[in-house]
Amino acid sequence: MYKRILLKISGESLKKNEFINKNIITFITKEIKKIYDKKIQIVIIIGGGNILRGKDLNYLNIDKIISDQTGMLSTIINGLILYNFLKKKNIDTKIMSTINILNICEVYNYIKINEYLKKNKVVIITSGIGNALFTTDSAACLKAIEIKSDILIKATKVNGVYDNDPHIYKNAKFFSKIKYKEIIKKKIKVMDTISFYIANKYKLPIYIYNIYKKNALYNIIMGKKEGTLIY
Repeated sequence: MYKRILLKISGESLKKNEFINKNIITFITKEIKKIYDKKIQIVIIIGGGNILRGKDLNYLNIDKIISDQTGMLSTIINGLILYNFLKKKNIDTKIMSTINILNICEVYNYIKINEYLKKNKVVIITSGIGNALFTTDSAACLKAIEIKSDILIKATKVNGVYDNDPHIYKNAKFFSKIKYKEIIKKKIKVMDTISFYIANKYKLPIYIYNIYKKNALYNIIMGKKEGTLIY
């Protein structure tokens, strides 16, 4: 159903006791391999919340720009670890950074990404959009539009979009489909609001699904019912 996707993985989803849980990242790698073997073109944007968010440094009274930059560096650490796991699964992978860190990652270049995708290489993008004040959700939307992705798929800890946090409210209402305008109106915080404005403007569909559910990512690609479609 989708030939080219951008997969957004939150850093927090990798964490369980230790900052990256081996079983979780191994499972995620296997799920990516299933769609890679189907010749799906895959770009991954990874967050860094399991290591450090910029706001975690508020107690130090550090400048907002600098604290955000430290958060961007944490996405590079996660990206390198995921890169290593994918390579071990014989998944041809490239890693890029939107900030210049040439000894470790290639510099982000959407023209190169298109070339890599056509050769069935997975591309990991780290450090968000390369600027402070923006989340990796916003980066995922922007990069999905740049590379002409068919869809943005965001992996979360829940099965999709609810009107309230299902971990707290047992009667939270689940949406299998929901429009951007409704998401914004209801102030549902599954992604930051800027992301929805960007996606809505450029008509980028977004899928939200449970990263821990076996075959969920594969089911989305195959057009089966899974998670929530935001359109």
